[in-house]
Amino acid sequence: FAQVLPGMPVETVRKMLGKPMKITPFSLQKTTHYDWRYLSPPNVAMIFTVVFDQDLRVVSTGSAEDQFANQNSAR
Repeated sequence: FAQVLPGMPVETVRKMLGKPMKITPFSLQKTTHYDWRYLSPPNVAMIFTVVFDQDLRVVSTGSAEDQFANQNSAR
């Protein structure tokens, strides 16, 4: 994920990471969020988000726990 850098085009990110699980456009912010799921050791479900601007170039990235998946796996 560290190879995803600001200014990178969406096509390059898709070649690196594959198809995202979810694409969410935010029209007022003029951004689109692409989300990918992954497992972080030992077995924590995570979501990696890439934020693209209106030209579909990377603005920022971030990771967070997938609360829904981790909550369901604890049951």
